[in-house]
Amino acid sequence: MRLAVCDDNIKDIISEKSLLCSVLEELNIDGEIDTFLSGTELIDSNTEYQLIFLDIEMSDINGIQVAELIHRKNENCLICFITNHEHYIDAAMNKHAFRFWSKPVNRTQLTYAIKSAREEIESKKLKIILTSNNQKIAVYFTDIICAYTESRHTYIITTHGSYEVKEAFKYINEKLRKKYFARPHMSYCINMHYVVSFDRIRVTCEYENQRFYAPISRRMLGNFEKDFIKWTGDIL
Repeated sequence: MRLAVCDDNIKDIISEKSLLCSVLEELNIDGEIDTFLSGTELIDSNTEYQLIFLDIEMSDINGIQVAELIHRKNENCLICFITNHEHYIDAAMNKHAFRFWSKPVNRTQLTYAIKSAREEIESKKLKIILTSNNQKIAVYFTDIICAYTESRHTYIITTHGSYEVKEAFKYINEKLRKKYFARPHMSYCINMHYVVSFDRIRVTCEYENQRFYAPISRRMLGNFEKDFIKWTGDIL
């Protein structure tokens, strides 16, 4: 696994790299870790990283801008935003943050990030075969934003468009729930990658400045909150 740590605070870089080396060794994962003291250095690098731990507030260019430029070259790169300023969370999530943490990052969070990243890299190969307009379509799990049922019909919203599909919602939900999908409502299954916020009424998902909403039922709110907390890596 190829990783990078980018932070303009040398003490934070040393601490995070040391913890990452220890976690990789513990998980028996071969990894190379590069460090950068500025966002400009990271952007100028020709290396394609699988996972980057990126500070948001840096002197030369902020991490939100860095993430946008990196994803133009390598859209599959996973980015963990790390900051002392939580007001950046909305902007970070809009850049499809893999995780968003406040400093200092602890060993539990880094272990969770490495495990999740490894699963994420493997899951990008997963597809589900569905039927729409009497044609078979293959959809990557990672491209599905939301699946839902309404009036006995089943729909999926993807990064490429929306489809009505022949397959039952129950079948799709059982396939998707094995990975990074959660259910805020009996009729909805959503991809946690695209969740930017939620309250007691609905979940908001976003992709390329388009917003999608799913209702939250009172009965399922508690479990959804637990799924969200686990997804962010705050607990294992």
